[in-house]
Amino acid sequence: MTIIYLNLEQVCIINQELLGSKSGFNYKGGMEFVLANVQTLYDELEEKDAVIGKCAYLWYSIASNQYLTNGNKRTGYLVAEDFLRLNKLRLNITEDEKLFVSKAIANNIYTIDHIRHLITKALKSD
Repeated sequence: MTIIYLNLEQVCIINQELLGSKSGFNYKGGMEFVLANVQTLYDELEEKDAVIGKCAYLWYSIASNQYLTNGNKRTGYLVAEDFLRLNKLRLNITEDEKLFVSKAIANNIYTIDHIRHLITKALKSD
């Protein structure tokens, strides 16, 4: 199976649906870098573990930066969820837990390794 990735347009749509209006970028190049870089990470791992690592990277990178003008923390976990769903996995955690994790990321409390561990524990296969 091949890993499926989100593109910039899909991330913009996720952010716009979240906010209920058109959003913009503070740093479009940063988001483009994240979406390109994720495709090169964790490829040495088994596919499921690679997807988990890539998901953690997306969530962490988006939630910890201000690439978008608004909604970065929530967009981070929504992008992570969509990435997992595209790759036939899903998280079994509440919206409050997702927001808590995103806030912990933004406040430099959680690392990518913390997120990988959390995702691994909270995974459900479709």
